[in-house]
Amino acid sequence: MTTSTKISLSNQHADQPHGITPQGCGCGSTGACGCSTLSFIYALGQFRLFFPSVDLQKEFIAATHALNVKQDDYYAVFTYSVNPGENSSLSFRPFLYIAEQACWVFSVNSVDTYLMVPRSEIELNTFINALNLTSDSTDFALTGTMGPIAPPHYCGNLKLPIVIANQFEVLPDGGKKALMIKANDGAEDVDRAINFLMYNYVDMLSRQTFKSHPLRSMRYQFYKQTQGRTVVEIIFTYFNNGVESFYSCGVDVTDQYPFIDFPLRTYVPAN
Repeated sequence: MTTSTKISLSNQHADQPHGITPQGCGCGSTGACGCSTLSFIYALGQFRLFFPSVDLQKEFIAATHALNVKQDDYYAVFTYSVNPGENSSLSFRPFLYIAEQACWVFSVNSVDTYLMVPRSEIELNTFINALNLTSDSTDFALTGTMGPIAPPHYCGNLKLPIVIANQFEVLPDGGKKALMIKANDGAEDVDRAINFLMYNYVDMLSRQTFKSHPLRSMRYQFYKQTQGRTVVEIIFTYFNNGVESFYSCGVDVTDQYPFIDFPLRTYVPAN
């Protein structure tokens, strides 16, 4: 018999440093290094940057003066480019080094949760572009692999887990969730599934069937019919005119990037 666990609904919103490797990666006694079981993250929240040293902060302030921009306009400083000739391929960003040495903190429900480390310059540019979008109400989805707790004196001695960010994107409509659920850190399989579904749930709710039906409860269970995969089945109970209706959706969280295993469909509870 398969049992399910209820999910709490809530009215509250909720360049890589040397030596940092994802959890599950290491060197064996033979000297061969590789990754076994990685710990993945799919978290929803906000982010901020800060400068871990006074000299780096002074470098940034000097850059704002040179560009005549506000002292909190990180986007303008980090994206400023210089083209010494007519060939656009020769352009460079003189202040990018400041962003490379900055600390990027990801918070869940206004609580500092992870230190984000961009996997490459591509992810760093994604962080920078997000600075032009961020506001008090903008939420983002962080996908990555879990690293160790930050070492002493790293990023202002913030003792937070380091996440190597492989994808970073703004939530639809800036994070206006169709459902308000209890915030989580996106580290467990169930939490990753729930967060992924919240990211995609707006499209599901556009179906006329659910627009006027209040959601009574939401719970989950592990779906056993997909061999060799970890699939979390999210079960929704709707209430309309005194009658309960049940629907479920499966989210595959086996690997780093969750995806819908089966779309929202009618669910028949076990007797």
